[in-house]
Amino acid sequence: MSKHEILTEQEMATYQPGAVTLWYLADYARRHGLTREEIKVLDWGCGRGRSVAYLRKYGYNAFGVEVDPEVVTRGQLFFAERGLDAEQVLTLLDEQGRSPFADNFFHIIFSEAVFEHIQDLALVAAELSRITCPGGIGVHSFPARYHLVEAHLHMPFVHWLPKNHWRRQLIGSFVRLGFEPGWSELQAGTVYEKIEGYYRYSVDKTYYRRPAEIKQLMQQHGFTPQLVSVDHPKLKKYPAIRYLTQQKIARHALNWVFFNFFLVTLLLTRQ
Repeated sequence: MSKHEILTEQEMATYQPGAVTLWYLADYARRHGLTREEIKVLDWGCGRGRSVAYLRKYGYNAFGVEVDPEVVTRGQLFFAERGLDAEQVLTLLDEQGRSPFADNFFHIIFSEAVFEHIQDLALVAAELSRITCPGGIGVHSFPARYHLVEAHLHMPFVHWLPKNHWRRQLIGSFVRLGFEPGWSELQAGTVYEKIEGYYRYSVDKTYYRRPAEIKQLMQQHGFTPQLVSVDHPKLKKYPAIRYLTQQKIARHALNWVFFNFFLVTLLLTRQ
């Protein structure tokens, strides 16, 4: 389903947040002796609020915050029809990048495929720190800097190139070969319009950073950051991975590959 369509019960019937997010929610509740109703959760970059709707269905005190008012509107109707104050459940960041929530309000803040879209990460880090309670956590999953096929354009290696004519040329080659995401808003355009649309998106909407840079920034804003790779909950079920992680050199190599070429899961603990 497109983020530009109204959220429906039919769509929610087959949707659930990422398994890692759910694992850390349950783990936090267990470690702190809290019920789901007692845990305040925020989806940072909530879109139409699908994860918020899912978590509320299963008892969590969940909210969402977004930057795109059009997308939020597509989800607010869903919550209003269920007797909730939709404008409190799904809210917008203001022009200064602040949310409407009080200091130290949330136990858990999570995001899925959002950090790679944030231009001013320092501003976001400051706001996450303000609204996370001491001892609260953040769980943020996003594509690694050098993942092979750019996660949004579905084109190999384009994000490895500088944001200049070389990137535009590579995007153009993929479009002409028929490798493109097929976004509805560009389908009626010419080949040139598609190339320019995808290129502008990659320049203006994607910001891939080194893991060390992200960790340092989060430390500066009161978090203890941890990059979860070979200790990822989804990987623990594989005996071969568990064995390799016990070997120091293999563990270091696997971590480096995972952080740089696959998925970054950033675990933050508020000091």
